[in-house]
Amino acid sequence: MPTPSEQKALAFVAIVVLLGGAVRAVRAGAPPPATPLEQQALARQATAAESAAATQKGSKRRGVRIARPKRGAAPREIGGVIGVPLGAPIDPPPLPRIDTDVRGNRPVPDKPARGDRSPGGNGPSRPVDLDHASEREIETLPRVGPALAHRIVVHRDSFGPYGSMNALRKVKGMGRATLERLAPLVTFSGRPSSPP
Repeated sequence: MPTPSEQKALAFVAIVVLLGGAVRAVRAGAPPPATPLEQQALARQATAAESAAATQKGSKRRGVRIARPKRGAAPREIGGVIGVPLGAPIDPPPLPRIDTDVRGNRPVPDKPARGDRSPGGNGPSRPVDLDHASEREIETLPRVGPALAHRIVVHRDSFGPYGSMNALRKVKGMGRATLERLAPLVTFSGRPSSPP
């Protein structure tokens, strides 16, 4: 027969084994932990519920009655508050887009000056003099981006004014289609330089 201290030790071991089994049984029946997306959705729903409760408390103080929609009824607006049917799923607000700032505003690209473009938006309103124009003025031309405008100015500064469309062909990136598109939109006021 075990001694009293051995009985206490056996009882302790039995309790530990029983508690371990109970913990495993509880964990097996528990749902898995929520994912980060589920946690965000729960937080949004809690915020919406809290704001609705605050609105409801505030409206009771002012004597405004909030109509509760019937189960299965379509949402409706009453006094600036949209009622949602009981049991209807609440969609969380959409996540902000990557190409927006914190407030959800899209960045506005730099617009050319008011008189730089024609009403059709396909080019400048008056011909651009490629022998004297700045990079920014040259960028207003169709099919001419910042890199090509820079190459046009660098070539002009290195070898002198173009004087004609034929001399403009020497700029890297000036293909036949681009030259044909630019022909009615550009002019040359300088004398052609000697060929490089």
